Amino acid sequence: MNKLLTLILKGLVAVLPLGLTIYFIYWFVSSLEAVLQPVIPEQYYFSGMGLLAGLVSLLLIGLVINLYGIRWLIGLGNKVLIKIPLVKSIYGAIQDIITVFNLSRDSDMQSVVSVDVGN
Repeated sequence: MNKLLTLILKGLVAVLPLGLTIYFIYWFVSSLEAVLQPVIPEQYYFSGMGLLAGLVSLLLIGLVINLYGIRWLIGLGNKVLIKIPLVKSIYGAIQDIITVFNLSRDSDMQSVVSVDVGN
C-alpha cells in the first residue's frame, strides 16, 4: 500500500506542473475573453480576442520584467514562495522544468572544453 501511494505521488509530481500551466493559460485566456466581451463594442469584438489580448499582455509583461526594480521584486517574490511548504514543491518543479528548457537552448555556450596544448 505504501509503494502504491508513493507511485501515485510520483505521478502527481510529474503531471502537476504541466497540468497547472495548461490550466493557468486556459484560465487567463477565458478570463480576458469574459472581461473584454462586455467592454468592447459589438462591431469590434470577435471571438478569440481574449487570446490576442493574452498574447499582448504577456508581451508587455515580458518587456516590464526587464526593468531593474521589477527584477528585484520578482527575486523577492521567489524567496517568499520558496519558504511556503506545498507551494515550494510545485513552484520548484516548474522552475526546474523551465531551467531544463533554457539549458538545452544555451548548451553551446555552457560547455566546458579542455584543450591539450603539446610542447
